[in-house]
Parts: sequence; C-alpha cells; structure tokens
Amino acid sequence: MYDLDAFDYNKVLDIVAQNCVSEVSMKRMSDTEPSCTGKDLDEMYSKLAEVKKAIENGLLPVLKKIHDTRPLVERAKIKNNHLSVKEIGFISENIVCFGTQKKLFSDGEAATLFRVIKKVRVPHIVTEKIDSAIDKKKTVRDDATPELFELNRKLKETRREIEKTMEGYLTSPETGRFIRDKHVTIKDDRYVIPIKHNFKGRIPGIIHAQSGSGETLFLEPFSITDKNNEIKLLQKQKENEIRKILIAVTETIGKNAGELNHILDVLVEIDVILAKHLFMKEHRCCIPQFSADRQIVLRGARHPLLKKDVVPVDFIMKSPISGVVITGPNTGGKSVSLKTIGLFVMLAQSGFPVPADEMVTFLFDSVFADIGDEGSIEQSLSTFSGHIKNIREIVDGADKNSLVLIDELGAGTDPVEGGAIGTAILDYLVSRSIPVVVTTHFSIVKMYALTSERITVASVQFNPATCRPTYKLVMGIPGRSNALEIAEQLGLKREILDKTLEFVSEKDRSFDAIFKNLGTMELKLSRKELEITKRAERLGKLKQEYDTKLEALLEKERFIKAEYRREFTDLISGFSSRLENSVMRIREEGASRESIKNAKDEIEKIKGDFHEYGESRSILDVPLDTADRPPLKKGDYVLVNSDYGSRVRGRIKEIDGNKITVQAGLLSVTVDAGNVDPDLEKNLKSYTGWDYELSGRDPGGFECDIRGKRYEEAKIDLQKFLDNAVLKNVDTISIIHGTGTGALRGMVQETLKNCSFVDHFEYAVPEQGGFG
Repeated sequence: MYDLDAFDYNKVLDIVAQNCVSEVSMKRMSDTEPSCTGKDLDEMYSKLAEVKKAIENGLLPVLKKIHDTRPLVERAKIKNNHLSVKEIGFISENIVCFGTQKKLFSDGEAATLFRVIKKVRVPHIVTEKIDSAIDKKKTVRDDATPELFELNRKLKETRREIEKTMEGYLTSPETGRFIRDKHVTIKDDRYVIPIKHNFKGRIPGIIHAQSGSGETLFLEPFSITDKNNEIKLLQKQKENEIRKILIAVTETIGKNAGELNHILDVLVEIDVILAKHLFMKEHRCCIPQFSADRQIVLRGARHPLLKKDVVPVDFIMKSPISGVVITGPNTGGKSVSLKTIGLFVMLAQSGFPVPADEMVTFLFDSVFADIGDEGSIEQSLSTFSGHIKNIREIVDGADKNSLVLIDELGAGTDPVEGGAIGTAILDYLVSRSIPVVVTTHFSIVKMYALTSERITVASVQFNPATCRPTYKLVMGIPGRSNALEIAEQLGLKREILDKTLEFVSEKDRSFDAIFKNLGTMELKLSRKELEITKRAERLGKLKQEYDTKLEALLEKERFIKAEYRREFTDLISGFSSRLENSVMRIREEGASRESIKNAKDEIEKIKGDFHEYGESRSILDVPLDTADRPPLKKGDYVLVNSDYGSRVRGRIKEIDGNKITVQAGLLSVTVDAGNVDPDLEKNLKSYTGWDYELSGRDPGGFECDIRGKRYEEAKIDLQKFLDNAVLKNVDTISIIHGTGTGALRGMVQETLKNCSFVDHFEYAVPEQGGFG
C-alpha cells in the first residue's frame, strides 16, 4: 500500500510526463506505481544512467511522435477487417522509428537498453507488405496489384476521351457561345459543362445542378453519358480492389501482432527514459541508491512542486534509529519536509530520479501517511476522529518493512490527552521497529523522543531576530513552536503576552528556555557553516585561478626552453663547422705553424662565443628537463646538485639504473639521476664530434693506445688523436697498436704516410715496445 495522493505523487509524475513526445508514453508514465522489487528498479536506473552518460558523450537520441498502435493491431486480428491507409501508416512509422533507435544505441552506448532493443524481432514482412501497397504520400500505390494498375489505366484513358469530347463543345463556334466558362467541371463525380441559363436545351443533355444565382446550369451532354457511367463503374471496381489490398496488409499486421506490440513497448520505454533524463537535467536530480538496512538519507532534497528559492532538506534516519520527531513553528516547513521524505521514497521506488544531491533508502513494502493539517498543500484541517481512524489503519497494516509518516501527531483534541495518545502511538511503532517520522508541537512527545535511544529529534529552524522561519530542517536539535514570538510579531498586546507567561508552568518555561538556547546556538552554527562554505568556495576558485596561471607559466617556460635548445643546437652546429674547417685547413696546408696558430685562434674565439652565448641565455646553469636532455653515459661531464645550493662539476664514473657515480676531483659520490645534469660546456666535444683540448697534460706525453679495437674504430680514434696533436702543437707522439695480426699496424703506417703534417715515423726501441 502506498498513499500516493498524500504526497502529490501523481502531480510530480505529470511534470515528468510533459517531457514525453507521445500521449501513449504519458499515459504509461502516469500509471506508474511504486515497486518493492529491487531487480526491476536496478534495471530501470541502469538504463537511465547509461542513457545519461551516452548523451553526455555526444549521443543525440531524437524521438518523433509514437503512435498507440495496440488498438489497431487488435483490430487487425479480425478476419476480413481492414485498417485505413492512415492507420497502416502509423504502424509503418513506429517500425521506422524503432529501426532508427536500434541503429542509434549499441553495446557501448546504453548497453542495458540495447539488450532489450536487440531482443525485438522486426517483422520485415509487414514492412515489405506496407511498402508494396502504400507510397510515401500515405496513399495506395497505383501499381499495388496488376488489377489496380489496369483499372487506373482504364480510368485515365476514359477521362481523356471525355475531356476530348468536352473540349470540342468549348471550342466549337456553334456551341461555344452557349457556355459560361471555358472549362470542364465535375458534379457528383460526373463531367459537366457550365452553360448560360437562357440557352437551356440548345445542347442535348442532363441538367445536374445550377449556380446559386441561377445564371449557370451544369449540363452533362448525352454524348458522354456512357463514358461517365463507365467511370463510375471503374471507380467502384477500384474501391473493391483497394479494399482487397488493405485487407491483405491488415491480415499481415494481425499475424505479427506480438512483434508490433513489442516494438511499441520498447519505443514507449525509450520515450519514458528520455523524459526522465530531461527531468533529471532540469531539476538537478540524482539516481537513488538502495540499502538493505532500514534507512533514509536525503541530502539537498528539493520538492519539485515548490518554486523559486527552495530550501533543501537534509534528513537522516538510519540504524539504530527507527523514529524521527520533527518540531518547530507553524508554517515553518515541517509538513513540507515530511511530504518531501514520503514523495522521494515513492519516486525512488518507481524508478524516477529525485531532485536531490544524494539519496539512500530502504525498499519499503508500503508507505502509510496521515497528513492534513493547516499546513497541507491541498487538504483542509483533519478532525480528531479522522486522525484516529487513519492511525488505526496504520497500526493494523504497518510492519517493520513499512514507512509511517504522521503530520501533527495527536492533534485535534485536548493537548494533554492528545500529547499522551501521540506518545503512546509513537512508542508502539518504534517498539516494533517500524520506521516512523512524525511532526508535533507537544512537549511530551519531544521529551519522549529526547529520552529514547530509538528516536532522534529534528526541527525546522526559526530566526528569533526576524521572528520568521528559515525553512531549514536541522537534525538532532528539538524545536520550539515560537508561538509567543509570532504573536508578538503579529501585534498581539504586550499585556496579554505577559499574562500568558503566568499560565505557563516553571517546568515548561525551563524546557522552553533550553530549546530556545539550542535553537539560537544552532542558528549561529549554521551561519558559521555557511560562511565557511562560502570561504571554501572562494579558496577553491582562487586555487583554480592559480593552477591555470601556473600551467600557463609552465607552458611558457617549456616554450622558452625549447627555443633555447633550438638556438643551442644551431650554435653547436656552427661551432662544429668552424672547427672542422680549421682542421681541414691544417691538413691542406701541411700543418704549418701559421695554420696551427690560426686554428688555435679560431678555437679560442669559438670558446669565447660559446661563453658569451651561455651568459646571455643562462643555459650553462639551467638544468634540462629529464625528458628533453640526451641520455647520460659513462665519461660524460656533469653538474651535481648539492644540498648547499651550489653545483659540483664532475665526470660520470659508473651508471647503475637510477644511481650515478660521479668522480669530482678526489671525491667519488653516488647520487640519484634526477640530481645530475649534463655539463654543456665540458661536453661541447660530444655535440661537435671533435675531440679537442686547449690545456691539460704535457705535450711530450701525447700517446694513443688503440690495442683491442676494431679496424674502423681504431682508424677514427687515430685520426682524432692526430688532429688534437696538431691543435696542441705537439712535436712527438706515440702510437701503441700491438702486434696481433698486423692489421692495425698496417693501418697506422698507411695513415701516417698519407698525413701531410707528419714529418717521419719509426718503430720504438725494444724496451719501449718495439714493433708493437
């Protein structure tokens, strides 16, 4: 049992139904009632959630008008009966619409709904039968059958013969002067010509009608009477043939009634889902969650029938609590809160989204309600007898799987007895673990709720400064009726108000003072909470602005670094070309002192240019992004970031995964790869491809050891060694090639012979290696 009328359930369904494209969908939605079957509800909400996600991802489902074809399909089962062309067109449009939806949805888009669509068999025989008989203009095709085609041909031929004869009357000099208008007219499905009334009898024929003024007579000449009769006969035969065609199409429709009704059901379901989605979007709804525990949790719940500035309802009732007592002033929002709770539970159990930020609820077998005080949206005052009658039905029918909602518990009679009866009813329901929410003004009910472990209190907030309710529901704090404050605000004499206090007992005044203080404290806390919330929102916006600006700066930094790296690459390329040209000149000029001096001057100039560029761009001390820099390798010169802010120069001694061992003078340190950057100045030779030094060890100690190297590798190293020796202005060098197969020895001798700046070469004395 669900008391739908008490919560304006059907009014809300009407709001959602306005989003449907067809009346059949509206009716289906209006007939929806709450269910306690979790499986069906899970499937409904899965379809809604998937369609919502699909639409957010760009899906644009469009439904045109859906026709309620179920009565037509039932008529189609009657033998020798036939549907009209228009009615057959409705069935065809539904089939086409279903085909469009089937293409639109897929397993990836609204998979649950697609599984339902996929199960439907489209009766193609119906489509083929309709298409062969009915054209796009929703008329029977001229060639629907050979017989119909022949009848249409004969009709056209007969009409042409009549029109030819009639044309003769219109254009003949003898008869033309008798005719009013030079055109052929049809009266009662027969061809006639309009003649002037004073020439009646001049043309033999039958007068079928005359004009309103009597000036024109409509004459059927005897010469075309037989043809007119033939047309009437052919038209009758055509009507019979069309009737046969429509009976055949209708019979096919009747034989496929199940599939056609299934198509209609799925189209209506899609229409209902899309209507719910629009309601969900317009009212900022959430999809309810169901719990196995007997609980109701509402956050930010907004009654959809209330307009403008709706104060959201936050409500919690969960184990071990099975009862909530809502208190507060009249017109403060108690009844609206109660109705919101009941309405949302029934909407949730009917498969509808609810206008709230969050909702968790138990699946109740029934919802009982007794609502009808002066704060009701549509009902008038309830009498005490009516109140008790409703309570009796609730007590007899409710169990622990029911939800009970009672407005103004115990009202309508003596306050003492009414409060006592209300307390007893509440105790009865709670002791049987029946979830119950009530509103009341009675202090005895409030006190009982405060002392019970199974009941919690709530109140609608009241602002004592303005003597007006804020309509906010506050859990855990009892409320006051604020009758004296409201009376004073409405202008009741002070004398009467003072006298009123004399009739209130000391105990009641004490309780009232406590409740008043609690209400004042809660109001202050609410304001503080609102202030903190607004401040948090401002901080959130500032953080978002900061993150946006930071990302812009980082992007600018990445752009600048990329530009610097491009400039640096071009610079290195230029340095490499200048070094190569210097070495080539030395080779070509035979290593003369002048060419060596020019080369050394060029190298010093390159070094100065490099330092000048580095200082202008600050690239020598700016670490490269890990993702952008070339991979480090053993022997590379690097800069190590120290804990003291300075950077230590060194050379990579060993690399082990993310750990790098660097030799810095006499000190060897192992650090994370993230703390190491390439030393661009020292590694210049790796960028240029030229191995040169301008200072270092004694020129007399120049030695090249190529033992153990492959032929090509050894040749390249030897060439670089000779170029470096020239740039250093070295007089004597040593080359160690080993004995081995003699291949390296031969390569060394051949290279030295062809080198223009080598004066002579010879083997070392035996004690220094001899032929090796």
